[in-house]
Amino acid sequence: MSDSSHSSWQPIEMPTERLDRRAERAAERDFRSEVPVEDDPSIPRFMSRTEVAEYLGLAGVKSLSKTALPRPDVIVGKTKGWSHETIERWNSARPGQGNWSR
Repeated sequence: MSDSSHSSWQPIEMPTERLDRRAERAAERDFRSEVPVEDDPSIPRFMSRTEVAEYLGLAGVKSLSKTALPRPDVIVGKTKGWSHETIERWNSARPGQGNWSR
């Protein structure tokens, strides 16, 4: 082959939308192979009012209706969240049954 045959070579261009679909499929594959969100220790965990009630062994979230919970650690939208440490500190410091005068 001569050098002149190489100078006329042109790359084949793929349609942009086809490349975009391939990139989307590759990204979906990458996300599926990640550690599930529930098992990812780098994501901070907070408890909702329902989870706080469960954690404290209460019958349900209505049991907390007249309870002044500590200041939330996070608010996402309209939902307040507390860390386990915050609830443990608060629960250990609040008066128990029959000790409300403290």
